[in-house]
Amino acid sequence: MGHDISLKDCLSLWKGVEGALGILYGPGTCQFVRLDPSDGSPRVRNGKPDLSLVFEARLFCSKGEMRWLLREGRGTATLIDEGVFPAPEGFQAETCPCEALDQDYLVWGRLVSSATEGWAETASARIGTLDLPVDQGTPGERAALRTLEYMAPMDHGNMCVVEERLVAVEIVQ
Repeated sequence: MGHDISLKDCLSLWKGVEGALGILYGPGTCQFVRLDPSDGSPRVRNGKPDLSLVFEARLFCSKGEMRWLLREGRGTATLIDEGVFPAPEGFQAETCPCEALDQDYLVWGRLVSSATEGWAETASARIGTLDLPVDQGTPGERAALRTLEYMAPMDHGNMCVVEERLVAVEIVQ
């Protein structure tokens, strides 16, 4: 169930949440952001992102994820957690009473710079460069999106991934 909300208001709900990150999608762009705990505003490596072109956002921390989507001129958001994230007033978090499975998804490319001031750059020939919000890392290392996949039994006893939420961006070996 989505809740009508602007991206700016959605971001402000992250005020006070330490270590929150996000992925912002726009036409031709995908960028990671850090959310400022003082007001929830997003920060990229060299300042503030242009929010005017964002059509989708995934905002997350270890406790939960909020997904925002712009569709037909209206923004809607959904909060996914395990019942521990302080849901904003008016939101009903979508808790998943399912079995959770830790999962990692490798980020394209390898680090081409050491992490400084909470950011490192990764690059690959196919997609170019991408700034990642990591506190450690050296050239040549890989990064991954850490996720939780929620599994539930389906017909005939098969297990199926029914939901996924982002948890962190980390350097992996």
